[in-house]
Order: sequence, then structure tokens, then C-alpha cells
Amino acid sequence: MDKDKIVTTALALLNERGLDALTTRVLADRLGVKQPALYWHFKDRRALLDAMNDAIEANFTASPPPPDMPWQDHVFHMGQDFRRGLMADRDGARVHAGTRANRSLLEKHRTVLVGAGPPIPLAVQLMVSVGRFVIGWVLEEQIAASASHDPNTPQATGLSGEAIRAFFEAGDDATFNTGLQMLITGAAAMQKKAGVHLGPLDSPNIVNAATHARAYAQKSTAFTQLDYSNDDPLPQHSQCLTSCISH
Repeated sequence: MDKDKIVTTALALLNERGLDALTTRVLADRLGVKQPALYWHFKDRRALLDAMNDAIEANFTASPPPPDMPWQDHVFHMGQDFRRGLMADRDGARVHAGTRANRSLLEKHRTVLVGAGPPIPLAVQLMVSVGRFVIGWVLEEQIAASASHDPNTPQATGLSGEAIRAFFEAGDDATFNTGLQMLITGAAAMQKKAGVHLGPLDSPNIVNAATHARAYAQKSTAFTQLDYSNDDPLPQHSQCLTSCISH
């Protein structure tokens, strides 16, 4: 028995039973060993979860982006890859939360961002913000997928009801992508105000996010106070972010 076999078996149990049911006793039984034998390889459950997370990340670590890719697109694809990777395994977000950082992966992304112009503090802040956004989003998705829903729960009405229906009608992928682009657009607005060059603000994903935001607003009168009628890739929600940054 080696570490790889333990981790592979632990991931299989994770997908069968979920994280709460994954105990060292259950894992030892599946491996056909005594529970203390696991501690020869992993000093505690946290160490085992770290190794499981490394295995999960190994399956979705993207190749380096093309040198001419706008930094916005790189961050966008990084966030999408991260979400897909965590969604690939049951309770993937819970396994990842609290694990040690993958330094080689972080260094790769930092190198790309800093090479595009932003200072290291801003690049790190953006990476942390995107990472925590993705973890929280996937955590909610995975909990919702396994939760039971009471059909008698009162439905939201009025503007709140319209907004909620529009949100869910858009679909998980579209709403995730829009939220991710809000972070990226906010970072672009922040660097613009600070006078730091981070690259173009007209990358395809930024424009697509603005287009989706306009379509989303048109579905609900809850958003009629926002003007999405122009083709500016930095619509009013980005202007609000810029305003907030200045205070």
C-alpha cells in the first residue's frame, strides 16, 4: 500500500458517500488494513485532504496561455477551469477549502498577470478574490445539488421574485461567468483609476459579459434603473465599482 493508492481510494469513497462519510476507519476498511496503518503515510485527516486536493488539481491544471492572450481572458479561463475541476468530484469545494496553496500553479498565474503590467499586490489580490469566489460558488452549487427542497416553501414575489427568476432562468454557467467577469472588470477599472496599465478593456469575454448583463437586465424590472443600452464594455456596474474604489 502506498500514498497514491490511499488517495485514489479516498477519492472513490468521496464520490460514493460524500466528505462527511469519509472517515479514516471507512477508508481503512476499504483498503483492507487497520486504521493506524494510514498514519504511516498521513499524519492526520488534514494531510489526507491536502493530498486528495493535489490529485483533484492535477486533473484540471491548465497549460500556459498563449503569450498574446489578454490578461482578462487568462483570468476568465483560469476561473472557469477552477470551477470545472472542483465540480468534477463530489464535495470538491469542501475538500479544497483550507488546503495549502499549490505554489507552482500560483506562480504560473502570477507570472502571467505581472507580465501583463499589474503590480504584484494587485495581481495577488485578484487571484485570491477569483479563487474564493469560485470556491464559494461551487460550494453553493454542490450543496444545492444534494439538498432536498420543500415544495411548500413560499415563493418570492414582487421585484425580488422577478430578479430571482431571471437569475435562475439564465442558468448556472451564464450567471457564474457574469459574476467572474464582474471581478475582472472591477480589477480593470481599479488599475485604470490607479494609472497602471493591465492591457485592453475590450477583450471578447469582457464584451460578452456586458452583452449578457444587458439581456439579464431586460428580463426583470428590478434592474430598470441601470442603463445597458450602449455598447460600452464597462457598463454601469463597472462604473459603480470605480466609484466605490474612490471612497
